[in-house]
Amino acid sequence: MQNNINIELNPFTNVPCDYFDWQTKSQTFWNKKNPLCGIDDELNDLIDGEIAEHGEIITPVYKAQALLNVMYFDLYNNGGGNASRWSITKPWKKKLTEAGFSPEVKRHLAARLSKVFTYMCRGRNFGWVQDGCDTSIKIAMEALITDMVYFSAKKLNLESLKRLEAHTEAKAA
Repeated sequence: MQNNINIELNPFTNVPCDYFDWQTKSQTFWNKKNPLCGIDDELNDLIDGEIAEHGEIITPVYKAQALLNVMYFDLYNNGGGNASRWSITKPWKKKLTEAGFSPEVKRHLAARLSKVFTYMCRGRNFGWVQDGCDTSIKIAMEALITDMVYFSAKKLNLESLKRLEAHTEAKAA
C-alpha cells in the first residue's frame, strides 16, 4: 500500500530499518549524530523563540514537533515511563492538519507513530516499553523524529535543509 502513495520520501530514512546499525552507528538525535541534528536544533530554537515571544507555542508545525519531542525525551531519559507524555496521537494529528501537511505526509507520519506504539505495553502499563523491545522502539522513534524534522523543515522552507539536500545530492553524484 505504501508504494501507491505518491510521497516525496525522506532521503535520510528510506533505507529499511534492517540497515540501521544500532550498535555501531547509533545515528540518533539523542547523541547528536543524526544527519538532521542541525535542522532539529534550528527547529527547537524557533520553538523556543516562539515560547519566549508569546508564552506558548502558536505555530502548528512547531507544536507538532514539540509533542513528539516530549515523547522522544521520555523514551531516552525515562525509558518511556511517563504515560501522560505518550498520549499525543489526537492533538498531534490535529496539529499536522492545521499545519497544512498533505494527506500523504500525514498518513506516512501516522504510520511511523503507529510503529512506535507497537513496542509499548498496553493497559495500566501503557507508557512502558515491552520487554526486549528497547532497540526496536528506538529505531522506530528515530525514523519518526527524523521524518517529522524533515517534513517540518520542508514545510517551513528552511535554508539549512536545502543546503543539506544539495550536499547529499553532490556526495551521491
